[in-house]
Amino acid sequence: MEQSSGNGNKMITPIVYSIHAKEKSPLFGEDTLHITARDEAGGLFITINQVCPSFTEEEYFGQGRITLELGELEEIGKVVELLKKDWKE
Repeated sequence: MEQSSGNGNKMITPIVYSIHAKEKSPLFGEDTLHITARDEAGGLFITINQVCPSFTEEEYFGQGRITLELGELEEIGKVVELLKKDWKE
C-alpha cells in the first residue's frame, strides 16, 4: 500500500484506518473507530480508538483507546468466533 510521494525518496504509507458507517464521517462519530499500527519500542501494537466528537484530546488518547499486541488481537479474534458460534446454538 505504500506509494511514492513523487518527492525523491519520500513515501506515503497508511498507518491509520477508519471503520465507520457509509453515511458518516471517517474522522469522528460515536460509531467511528480508528485502527492504528504503533511501535511502542516493544514491537508492533494495534491501537483501537473510539472517535466520539465530544471527546477531548485526552479522552481520545486515553479512555476511548485500547492497545493490543498482535498475539492478543489474534486471541480476541478466536474468542469472538467462539461467542458467535455459541450465540447461534
